[in-house]
Amino acid sequence: MIIYTGGTFDLFHSGHANLLQKCSKLGQVVVALNTDEFIESYKGRPPVMSYEERKAVLESCRFVHQVIPNEG
Repeated sequence: MIIYTGGTFDLFHSGHANLLQKCSKLGQVVVALNTDEFIESYKGRPPVMSYEERKAVLESCRFVHQVIPNEG
């Protein structure tokens, strides 16, 4: 089963890891990672970490199988 979740994942923390771990117990985790442009338009400010930095962190997480962009 493919589990689809999404978010900004700026400043990755234990809550993010817990969510992804629980998702991984149900199947392969695909994360729709919000782009910098989407975050800025939604929140009115850019993320602390760039899309590429946040993507690299998620891809290094053992619970994540794939990261795709979410452009809103």
